[in-house]
Amino acid sequence: MEEGVEIPCLKITNVGQTAAIIDVDSSFVNVRYEVLKNLSNGRERISNKNKKIILNSVIKRISIPSEKTVYILFDDEDFNIPLLIGKININECYIRYKDLFGYEYEDKSCYKNGRIEIEADNKTINEIF
Repeated sequence: MEEGVEIPCLKITNVGQTAAIIDVDSSFVNVRYEVLKNLSNGRERISNKNKKIILNSVIKRISIPSEKTVYILFDDEDFNIPLLIGKININECYIRYKDLFGYEYEDKSCYKNGRIEIEADNKTINEIF
C-alpha cells in the first residue's frame, strides 16, 4: 500500500468486563466510496460504489479482551487502487457478539448526514449463534 492512501478501518473497543467473542459470520460493514475516472477529454468522472464486507471474509475468529481495542483494516482489492479512490466511508456497521457468560448482543451504527447514528448499542438478542 502506498503512504497517505485512505483505506476503511473498523475500530472495535470492548468496554465490557469480560471478553467479547465476535460472530464474524453475522457481522458486516457497508463501505461507500468514490472512484475517479479520467476521461479522454481530460475531465474526471466520479462513480459512487457500495460494497458489503462480511467480516468472515476478512477474519475467521476474533475475541476482544475487556477494555481492549482492535482495528480491522479492509485492504480489499477494490481499495487497492490509490490513484483512483476519492472518498471512502463506512456507511453501516453491524457487529454481533457474545460474552463469556453466553449472553448475546448486537451493535449497529450508520453514517447519515455527516454523523454516526447508533441504532443498537449492546442490544440483547436471544438467538444462539
